[in-house]
Amino acid sequence: MGSSIGTSRVGEGDDLAAAVEEALRHDNLVIVEQGVYARLRKGVAERLLAAQDALPDGLRLLVIEGYRPYRAQLEIFSGYHDELRRAHPDWSPERVYEETTKFVPPVEVAPHSTGGAVDLTLCTADGVVALVVRGSVLGAAEM
Repeated sequence: MGSSIGTSRVGEGDDLAAAVEEALRHDNLVIVEQGVYARLRKGVAERLLAAQDALPDGLRLLVIEGYRPYRAQLEIFSGYHDELRRAHPDWSPERVYEETTKFVPPVEVAPHSTGGAVDLTLCTADGVVALVVRGSVLGAAEM
C-alpha cells in the first residue's frame, strides 16, 4: 500500500518546482512520471531545482530518466555490450567490456540504480526539446 501524501499532478512547467519542493517535504525520493523512471535522491532533486533556477529565461530542464531499476540497467548494459561484440568480432572480451563501460556503467556501480544520476536535456518553457546530445546509447536523439 502506498500513500498519496506529497503527490501532485502538474500540468504546467512552472508548477513542477513547487510540486517537487512539496514532495521533498514528505520523502527523500521524488518521482516525476511521464512514462519514464524519474525517481531521484533528495539531494539530486534539490540540485536540479537550483540548476533550473540558474537557466536563462525560456529554458527548463527536461528529466528523461533518473532512478533505473537493476534489471533495466542490466538490460541496457548487456544490450550495448552485445552490440559492440557483434560490431567488432576482432576485439577481445576485455576490450568489449572496456568500450561498453565508456557509455553504460555496469550494474555494480551504476548511479542510476541508486537514484544518484539523471539523464536530462534542455527544453523550452513549453516542453519542446531545445538540446539533444548525440551518441546516447538510450536513443535520446530519437525523442
